[in-house]
Amino acid sequence: MMRTSGLVPTPEQAAGLLAGEGSGEIVMVNLLKFSDRPEEYGRYEELVRERLADVGAELRWVGLVEHLVVGDPALDGWDAVALVAYPSKEAFTKMVTSGQYQEAAGYRDRGLAATVLLCCTGREGAR
Repeated sequence: MMRTSGLVPTPEQAAGLLAGEGSGEIVMVNLLKFSDRPEEYGRYEELVRERLADVGAELRWVGLVEHLVVGDPALDGWDAVALVAYPSKEAFTKMVTSGQYQEAAGYRDRGLAATVLLCCTGREGAR
């Protein structure tokens, strides 16, 4: 089994994103644990905000984690959460594969100790 840094998807994860069912808007849930260089992640955020607009995406919400209510503190020690909406999976893929995004990604990698990225879609009948 191939080990990764946990900051980029494995080839299987990347392939699975576009193989999934459904089309239309997706919301990426970002769980973020900062490294000892959080200012690097701040610079990444500045650069990526411009890229979001290029593909019709928007940062819907970002906040700091105040308290872990359910979960294992050893595994779930997240510092922040961000919700980013994209018009489609293809728009997300277009953004993260662009040269401009790739240049910004180094700041992300230096600013994070760990991350989880969850691709979420709407559900018929959701309340």
